[in-house]
Amino acid sequence: GGSSWQWRQWHNFNLRKWWQARQVDTVVMTARPRTTPSPPPPPPLPRPVCIVLGAGAQGLCSALMLAVDGWDVRVVAKGRHAQTASFGAGAIWEYPPFLAEPADAAKRWTRMSLGPFVALAAHAAEAHGTGRHSLGGSAKAPGGNTDGHGCRVRRSYYLFRNAEVGESERAACEAPLGAVGGLQTGFPPANVLRAPHPFSYGFSYKAPVIHTARFLEWLERRLDELGVPFESRQFASVDAVHAYAATQRADLVINCLGIGAATVFGDPAVYPVRGELVYVDAPPGYEQEHNLAQVCDTDHPSGLAYMIPQPGGLLALAGTAEREVVGSAPGVAPATGPKSTRAIVDRCADVFTVAEAVRSGALAVVGGWTGDRPARHGGTRLQLDPAPTNSGRCSVIHNYGHGGSGVVMCWGCADDVRALAQSTVADTSRLRPAELPEGSAVAAAVAALWQSHTSKSTPSAYHDSKL
Repeated sequence: GGSSWQWRQWHNFNLRKWWQARQVDTVVMTARPRTTPSPPPPPPLPRPVCIVLGAGAQGLCSALMLAVDGWDVRVVAKGRHAQTASFGAGAIWEYPPFLAEPADAAKRWTRMSLGPFVALAAHAAEAHGTGRHSLGGSAKAPGGNTDGHGCRVRRSYYLFRNAEVGESERAACEAPLGAVGGLQTGFPPANVLRAPHPFSYGFSYKAPVIHTARFLEWLERRLDELGVPFESRQFASVDAVHAYAATQRADLVINCLGIGAATVFGDPAVYPVRGELVYVDAPPGYEQEHNLAQVCDTDHPSGLAYMIPQPGGLLALAGTAEREVVGSAPGVAPATGPKSTRAIVDRCADVFTVAEAVRSGALAVVGGWTGDRPARHGGTRLQLDPAPTNSGRCSVIHNYGHGGSGVVMCWGCADDVRALAQSTVADTSRLRPAELPEGSAVAAAVAALWQSHTSKSTPSAYHDSKL
């Protein structure tokens, strides 16, 4: 009896424990939420593809701004560096711009480009290379200026035999007021000009001067960092351009071919204006001692006569502005022949002491450059040419015909190209803007360009510098 009762008690106790455990398991099991795996996010839409034709200052700067804006950019050109018209440009920022039309647009592009050039000049130097400057390379100039982009701000002088013309030119620099910084009347330091000199009037202002060989290399390095490839290719016609664009699944083509636009895109309004420079030795520290961006004899009776100090102890003596036939090719010496070299040196030697030293043999001619400025009847063509419906072709933005100011207008023109390009993208989420290194020179230049949209005045760093 007792043992049987004890067994039943033990059995019921264990049965209750089993039932309670089962209920807990059931509660726990029913309390767990049912989870359904989330579907993977859709892949991002591919970035729109843009092909930039041309590797001069306009092509590379346009490519840079498009890459910053988030395009998948490829640069295609038949040549680079010395094979571009930009390579041998002076290049001096001047206002109003030299040989550039239409006047109002050219002035706007020039003013927009001022901020980025000033930002580059003010930015901490990006050392690139040492030793003597070569016509196609980079160097460390005496007295500093070890920048990698070749931009600095100095004082640019304009000299006149006719004072009335000089006063009129000075007034043009002030339209709008404040377009140039540090505008003042006067002549360069006395030992820059031969005595007595023939000028009755002169004025100067602060101006960025750009060593274009370095500037092109700097742009290419920035594009390489942004993953923009370069392809060497030449096109014979617009049909060949669109056939290539189709193989690349391109959404847009940017035409920065300069003189090449005449043959490839069939524009009869394009014509070349020949320019020549003679490179000569300069006395050590000449640019820094005299703080010169340029000295220009504006009305020499025999033609253009001006000099622009270059990094590495050189001076560029200039120049010519002669209309040529389409098909002339840019190049380095000996393209500048003995006769044209002597004519340029003689004109400059009439007024500049350094050039007189070259003529007498005290300083040497070390090279020369000749090339074609891409001019155009009607002025620069910067416009969107939409693709015809169902044509199988992509839209084209034309950006060529900058005359003698392609380098100094490059940032402003590139920003207009960027805005036109963005207008062709229906879904702007496809554009994934690039992240520029904080504190870098390129970030400073782009920020200065953005600032030009909201400020009508010139950069404070430009006005505040004591030059």
